[in-house]
Amino acid sequence: MKIAYFADAYKPQINGMTISVEAFAKAFSKEHEIMIFAPGYGRKEVIEKEGRIVIRRYPSFVFPSYKDWQVATPDIGEILKATEEFNPDIIHFHSPGPLGMLGILAAKKLKKPLVGTYHTLFSETLVYISPAKLLERYIRYIDRVVSGLGLEVNRQKNVDKPGEETLSKKITWSLLNRIYKYCDVVICPSGAIKRELSKRGMEVRMEVVSNGLDLKRFPPKKEYKQKQVILHAGRLGYEKNIDVVLDAFKLVLTKCPEAILWIAGGGPADESLKKKAEKNGISGKVRFLGMVDRKELAKIYREADVFVTASTMETQGLVILEAMASGLPVVGVKAFAVPDVVKHGTNGYLVMPGGAKDMAEKTAKILQDLKLQKKMGKAAREAAQKHDITICVSKMEKVYRSLSVKERLTFRERIKWQIARVWQQG
Repeated sequence: MKIAYFADAYKPQINGMTISVEAFAKAFSKEHEIMIFAPGYGRKEVIEKEGRIVIRRYPSFVFPSYKDWQVATPDIGEILKATEEFNPDIIHFHSPGPLGMLGILAAKKLKKPLVGTYHTLFSETLVYISPAKLLERYIRYIDRVVSGLGLEVNRQKNVDKPGEETLSKKITWSLLNRIYKYCDVVICPSGAIKRELSKRGMEVRMEVVSNGLDLKRFPPKKEYKQKQVILHAGRLGYEKNIDVVLDAFKLVLTKCPEAILWIAGGGPADESLKKKAEKNGISGKVRFLGMVDRKELAKIYREADVFVTASTMETQGLVILEAMASGLPVVGVKAFAVPDVVKHGTNGYLVMPGGAKDMAEKTAKILQDLKLQKKMGKAAREAAQKHDITICVSKMEKVYRSLSVKERLTFRERIKWQIARVWQQG
């Protein structure tokens, strides 16, 4: 099978999406041919080869209001030509940026099955960009091309559920629905995201496939000791609510004065968080580790006692799974995908978003009780094993093959296939 990935971020940039794309590409390349269309993080177009993986990189520039985002500026004709020559069985886009949108265009032009993964809750990242005009422009262009090719376009119904939401968020959800409507299948990293997309009016086929992780890279800690180390890892973005973690840690110190907080990662909120720590009078107890090598991060997980996160916008939370695989109990929030993996009272605790006081209490409870820490840590490792990359690749391959089979069916057989799927889903 030939699989084409379109991703608007890729290594050396480190985030949940880039790690997942690389992991799936490596796993699939053992038996299949993979081509990845990605930013080049420079001004030149280059082609790299890693075994059976071909990476086509394109010139990019730094997005003015979000320096972590490199926006690719590819030649449309060149991408379409490269895709046609590769002749993929499946086109899979991982983000609705310039490259992702060109992946959609290529799939429609070449009449290939299209898969899209919903990696990011863009409605929660509007602090950096207002994507409405940018996305609208791409959608209009693709609509014109698709119509010109005589292809059928099934438009989504834009459903705005009542609730306290800004107009920008509603517009973003509406636009993203219009993008993902082109997919034959939308991949949801968690059940929570599938439920949210259904609520928002997503009407195409959706499948839950975890982003997965290589359990061999994150072995569990061999012994549990009360080191009083609290860990937060991940991109330091404003939407991650790390300021809540700092507020909670200040309260933890009243019960556990020997505790220390490690913050691993980098991002736009770095400096403001350091100032926050100083303002809270806890800078001497907080270590900002900066960007950490993946191998080193695995060691850091095993040195900590508990992992904490206040993020309310995780589509899955890869660092949460990594921490759990390493044998750490987790204190997180009751929002989106976190409750899918963190089970309250079993492998960690869940608190309400913004609940610094409750987060502090639950964190201190784990720090003070070694037996509880060990019990929850082992349960966390067990839960993480369900997300092993080999299991996830197997699920994804079934999705790919279902689309390949579907493309070969006659009209009558397709109807039977659809009826069978509806019957199976109850």
